[in-house]
Amino acid sequence: MLTGKVALITGSSKGLGSDIAYRLSSYGASVIITYNHNKENAANLCETIMNTGGKAYSHYLDVTDEGSVKSIIDFIEKELGRLDILVNNAGIGNPSRIEETDEYVWDKHIDINLKGPFLCIKNAINLLQQSGDGRIVNISSVAALTGGSFGPHYASSKAGLIGLTKSAARDLGKYGISVNIVAPGPIESEMTDSLDNSVLCEILKSTPHARFAKMSEISEMVCQLFNPKINYITGQTIVVDGGRYMI
Repeated sequence: MLTGKVALITGSSKGLGSDIAYRLSSYGASVIITYNHNKENAANLCETIMNTGGKAYSHYLDVTDEGSVKSIIDFIEKELGRLDILVNNAGIGNPSRIEETDEYVWDKHIDINLKGPFLCIKNAINLLQQSGDGRIVNISSVAALTGGSFGPHYASSKAGLIGLTKSAARDLGKYGISVNIVAPGPIESEMTDSLDNSVLCEILKSTPHARFAKMSEISEMVCQLFNPKINYITGQTIVVDGGRYMI
């Protein structure tokens, strides 16, 4: 489905990002796996992909630093000559209530969850335009639509990402670039493991499917937004939450 395509996945050394990278590779894309702290994890994922016949590259990236973002875009242009897919997955989610959230925590979530995708989109435009079918998927959260257990800093940053996505979709459509969001509900992950049991039980009670999503269910939805046969969707928020937002 994606043979010959090149994909950059931010925050892909672990968790959902690594699952997206692996799945994109399984569809034939060459993937750039980025890390901020987990260099070894990124290298191991690259090795796993290459051992199965795929093409993968590992590169450091701090999405909050425009110099770092420009560096990885330059690397892609020099080494691969093209970029077709950008997945803005790098994110942070440290739970706290509004009265417990200080300015540092607020700023850090906005920087990583919102400023980061902005910088990556801005600097990837030229390469994505050259693709002829450039596509961007931003990973938000159902918390952007409902508030949520991770607190106002997390929900606000993820809600801002929806605004960024819609604006980018309007601006970049003339270049043949589509921009969409996948907004998962709670996923079986380190982030949900950090929540109190009482919060987890409350989430399950308000989710019709009464379970957390598997990584594969989210990453497969992301991959389908890059299917060449599906090319008339842009500016949309695709909610994958087991019915939680419906309630």
